[in-house]
Formats: sequence, C-alpha cells, structure tokens
Amino acid sequence: MSCIIQTSAHTQAPLRQYDFASCRQTRFGAHNQRGAALFVALIMLLLLTLIGVTGMQVATMQERMSAGYRAGNLAFQNTEQQLTQTEANLRTQVNNSVPVTANIANCALAFEGRAWATAALDGGATQGANVRRIDQCFGGSSRKMPQRTNENTNQFYQITAYSVDRPANPASRAAVDSVFIP
Repeated sequence: MSCIIQTSAHTQAPLRQYDFASCRQTRFGAHNQRGAALFVALIMLLLLTLIGVTGMQVATMQERMSAGYRAGNLAFQNTEQQLTQTEANLRTQVNNSVPVTANIANCALAFEGRAWATAALDGGATQGANVRRIDQCFGGSSRKMPQRTNENTNQFYQITAYSVDRPANPASRAAVDSVFIP
C-alpha cells in the first residue's frame, strides 16, 4: 500500500502529519463506493424475511391440519363410545328378557344411516343412536340354522350412532353403523 505525501520543495518536510494506517488507495476510496454493500444486505434481509413468513405459514397450516385430525378423532371416539353403550344396553335388555325398544325394519325400504345421522346433527343434536331390528330382512338365516345355543341368531339389530367432538362448539362429527347380534 502506498500513500502520496506532499512535501514542500524547500524543506523536504511534510506539509502536514499523515497517518499511514488510515491511508487508502485511491481506487478503494469512499468517493468511489456507490452503496453496493447496503444493496446486498437489503436483498439478504428480504430473502430472510420471505423464508420466515413462509415458515410461519407452513406452521400455521400444520397446526390447522392437526386440529382437524384431532377433532375428527374425538368425534369418532365419542361415536364409538355411544355405539358401545347402546350395544351394552341392548345386550342387557335381551339377557333380562326385557322388551327391546327397537324399530322394526321395513325390509323393502333401505335405511340410510348417514342421512338419518346428518339430519339429527343438523337439527342440533350432539349424540344419539338408532336401533333397528333387521332379522326378518334375512331370509332363511334365523331360527333354522343354529346348532348350539350361542349360535342362536334370531335377533339382528342395526345400530347407527352419531356424535360430535365437543358438544359446546362442535368442529367435527361422525356416524358409525353396526350390525349387532346379542
């Protein structure tokens, strides 16, 4: 690195004190810089901001997906609980020879469990079950075939249960249809 020091023609002494440590070559001088470092730094900050915003959007979407999965899972578990409870009540009624409260199926008409549950849920209900006796809909399957007592299939029930994840503010709902033989 070299610096030009002006000297007087008579004395050969410097006209002023000069600090060689701060001496810069002319081509790197402050007057030749045009703000390229600032421009590069701003571009880098912009890229980091875009990466941060994208990361936040991805995290928010994953949070929503996991909340939806949780709500659906809770609704299904509540429906399974409703179905199990209805089956237990039905088994108790059958075992105690209590008349079972069930709709007798009209075999000519198809029962749409989903439509029934949807209508009940749209009506504001949070859980429920529908029990239908369907053994007469199976020709030749009951009363003639069993060889042992535990194979007695003279009663078939279709149980449709429905429930929501949270009764106060439901976000998801589920319906389960099952055939129950006590």
